[in-house]
Amino acid sequence: MTSKYFNIAGLLLKVQGNKTFSTLRRLEGFAPFITNEQGTEKEYTALMDCQIESIRKNPHTDPQTYILLHKFDFEDIDCYFYLVKNEEAHYQFEMIKRGGDNCFLIKYKPGSHIVEATGTDSPTELRFGLWMAYGLIASARKRIAIHSSVIVYNPDHLSKAVLFLGESGTGKSTHTRLWREHVPDCFLLNDDSPIIQSDPLTGKTIVHGSPWSGKTPCYKNLSFEVAAIVRLSQAPHNQLRKLSKLQSIGALLPSCPPAFAYDKHLQNRILETLSGILLQTPVYHLECLPDKDAVETVLQGIRTH
Repeated sequence: MTSKYFNIAGLLLKVQGNKTFSTLRRLEGFAPFITNEQGTEKEYTALMDCQIESIRKNPHTDPQTYILLHKFDFEDIDCYFYLVKNEEAHYQFEMIKRGGDNCFLIKYKPGSHIVEATGTDSPTELRFGLWMAYGLIASARKRIAIHSSVIVYNPDHLSKAVLFLGESGTGKSTHTRLWREHVPDCFLLNDDSPIIQSDPLTGKTIVHGSPWSGKTPCYKNLSFEVAAIVRLSQAPHNQLRKLSKLQSIGALLPSCPPAFAYDKHLQNRILETLSGILLQTPVYHLECLPDKDAVETVLQGIRTH
């Protein structure tokens, strides 16, 4: 069976499955993360092309056993995230394209190193499905795929990253573009879903590039210490405010994987990871205009604090 290894934020993911690979080859973004490293304790396996029964399409589904945690839309696909409480307790994620009969299904048992999935010839399903699968296993290793745009700059010739968070349309990509225009030696690391963690050896917050970068093709297999995390909101002025630890949790949680918020076990993992991150990393709220002064406001705030 065809297989390939990917190192994403320090986690080794083996993806295997003949049908899946014909689709994976059409996906932009995964090539920079291919590795020859194999067989360590960090290894997780995404076992594709499996036979999994759909919960959504089973008319005899018991809602006490098959608990629908979250339903949401992704482009033209209906998505269902389940917690299954039976002798083989697991999570199951289903993607069903509207107007079609086929399902792309993912199954993961907490504590396991294997994620099972059906095959798909849809690059959209496979990209998002792998993001969900990675998120499930990464949560056990204190890593979070966080919705943000990440810029890397070089204060004192030491590269550091700043994460910009906010709801869609608040100007994350615009703000990182302004940094690239006005700050020398500045570049974009990821524009949608970087991976963030607290390094267990140094305690520093580290952000990693990932194969998931939204509409901006920015797929860098690089990692940097985080200087600050900034939540944006539009305003007729530029004003930066440092947040308390409690306020910081509130600023970060909306940018964590939303489906995981509906499960106590997964949400506790996220809160534990965020707690470690906030011990070392300042979080700010920036009310801003889309201009150069907004960039200077953040730079000055980071220097001051």
